[in-house]
Amino acid sequence: MIIGSTGLKQICFVTKDLKLAQERWTRILGIEPIHLKTPPWTQLPSYTDGHPDTFLEEDFIVYRLSNGVDIEIFGQGKNPDNPWRKHLDKYGEGVMNIGLYVDEERSEAYKQIGTVAEAKEPYHIGYFSAGTYTFVDTHPELGVELNIKRNEDNSALIEQLQKDPSTHHE
Repeated sequence: MIIGSTGLKQICFVTKDLKLAQERWTRILGIEPIHLKTPPWTQLPSYTDGHPDTFLEEDFIVYRLSNGVDIEIFGQGKNPDNPWRKHLDKYGEGVMNIGLYVDEERSEAYKQIGTVAEAKEPYHIGYFSAGTYTFVDTHPELGVELNIKRNEDNSALIEQLQKDPSTHHE
């Protein structure tokens, strides 16, 4: 793939009724989901539109498929500022994003995305110790957002952000 994708990681859905979505997807897939909550900012720093996120412990479920692809499903959440709620309010229920791992710098993927989409940069970025994920709103052009993920060691960056969240620069 041109953006340097090394594989499909996940498909993320948003729904108004997480319990109903779980009932239906469990029946279809024949496996039980893992119940998770978004971790606190101190563990997984994230930013939306350049500002540190304030949402805490939003419920979601994950179906881990045998091919290594996850199906993630988020409900509305408690905080209207979370990216999943914003997407739900703007575009409605359904697939929010497709997560692709890239082997090149993320900036190269954004350049390629910019050749077909108005959005050329992510509006949401999150850091975990072994990688980064970003949401790029390509919904108007592709009918779905792209979640560009990259394996990279963010341990030192997370430590720095925990001390001073304003030091974030994408």
